[in-house]
Amino acid sequence: AGHFLDQGVEMVALSMGAQGLVLASASQAVWARPPGVSVTNPTGAGDSLLAGIVWALQQGLPLAEVASWGVATGTASAMREGVSVGSRAAVEALRLQVEVVDLRDEN
Repeated sequence: AGHFLDQGVEMVALSMGAQGLVLASASQAVWARPPGVSVTNPTGAGDSLLAGIVWALQQGLPLAEVASWGVATGTASAMREGVSVGSRAAVEALRLQVEVVDLRDEN
């Protein structure tokens, strides 16, 4: 992520599948870890994760919350049959279970 940030990219999102998401900007970096759930179909979960990130950015939320919304949306998608996002209520419930770690404090 640092390479891209050094090149002037404002934000980098690294999806790590079941391990979650690293989201970084020039001043912050967080790792959002999904709750342990039963995965039904991971197809489209990354797309859903990105949709959650974009939505949260549009709301003007802080980076840690952006990451948690992204992971919750991707997780909700992976728990469903077929390719779909899942309900807003499911995403909101999962978001409360997402663990967000400040990577700048992990040094």
